[in-house]
Amino acid sequence: MRTSQQGNLIRKQIMLSANNVEKLEAIASDKGTSVAEVVRLAVDSYDPSDKSEEEQLLAELIDVVNYSTGKAEAALSKGLADVELLFRELNDGRD
Repeated sequence: MRTSQQGNLIRKQIMLSANNVEKLEAIASDKGTSVAEVVRLAVDSYDPSDKSEEEQLLAELIDVVNYSTGKAEAALSKGLADVELLFRELNDGRD
């Protein structure tokens, strides 16, 4: 398994934890390829515009919370206006 950009490779030294090295070696062994190829494939598959399901659900939740907050604010404002009107009416009745 080789990437399509095999001819344009640049050597890059990176630091990894022992645990990450073990994981990479296990993946490479399972796939019958090199650790470098596993890293290249991982980088090739990374797409920052591709949101995970959790991120999409979180975005939807934020939309629902924003909508609900707006409705709650409107209801509270109406309730406050109703209470203020009632107080004015009660105070006017005392005079």
